[in-house]
Amino acid sequence: MYGSKLDWLSQHISLADYFRQTQQLLPDSFENLQGQTNAFSFSYYGLLRPDVLVSYLFPNIPIHFFIIGYATLL
Repeated sequence: MYGSKLDWLSQHISLADYFRQTQQLLPDSFENLQGQTNAFSFSYYGLLRPDVLVSYLFPNIPIHFFIIGYATLL
């Protein structure tokens, strides 16, 4: 499987899945994740990334398929 289940992959999947579950492109608040943060803090982990944006169109497919597939495609 792409990346490490304990580090890179788990961070990217959990945050990208949180963004996808809110069903908003820009969530109103990030207080459930960390204090004193904004959208720019989470852009690396999936906010407005092309693979995560495409995954919004397919909510029944798990997010890790999109992240692994996009990284492999690149």
